[in-house]
Amino acid sequence: MPPRCRNDLPAQGNPPAGNNPPANNPPANNPPANLPTIALIRTKEYTAVNRLPERSHLTDDNWYDWKERMNRVFTNCDITGYVDGTILRVAPEQDGIGARNWVKNDSWAQQVIMDNVSTTQMNHICSKRTAHTMYQGLASTHEDMAFYTVNNIENLLQTAKATDNDDLLLVFFVRGLTPLA
Repeated sequence: MPPRCRNDLPAQGNPPAGNNPPANNPPANNPPANLPTIALIRTKEYTAVNRLPERSHLTDDNWYDWKERMNRVFTNCDITGYVDGTILRVAPEQDGIGARNWVKNDSWAQQVIMDNVSTTQMNHICSKRTAHTMYQGLASTHEDMAFYTVNNIENLLQTAKATDNDDLLLVFFVRGLTPLA
């Protein structure tokens, strides 16, 4: 019997193509029945990237900086879909393991948010039950606050009066944008 050529050998770990029936290779959007629809996040792989330095935790004054930094943390921890609400919870009767994985993954996303806010910000999120509602609570609080701050500054600028001898920088910044009588 002649020796086999290298081309006659199947690749290591892969069965020959002819022995792979289509049923064993379902399309990517239809996972096999025994695989959960939502995989469990391996949180230990993200311990180095899930926290901002304490000086960057969310306070009343740093919403926009915090939001930008946290978008990177969410991406690096693979939890953006839980925070923005695009990964929806699977019904337990459809996929018990996937539903349980969703709960654990969402809990991880909640922990990442909670670990990156100051204690004064916890009152905005402590009653929320998902990462998405936590983030929405923070966003609505701080986006509204920014809107009111801008409106307040705009109104103060429009109503502030200065005399000809006043230094406008002193009037508007040192005096805290309070209208002059």
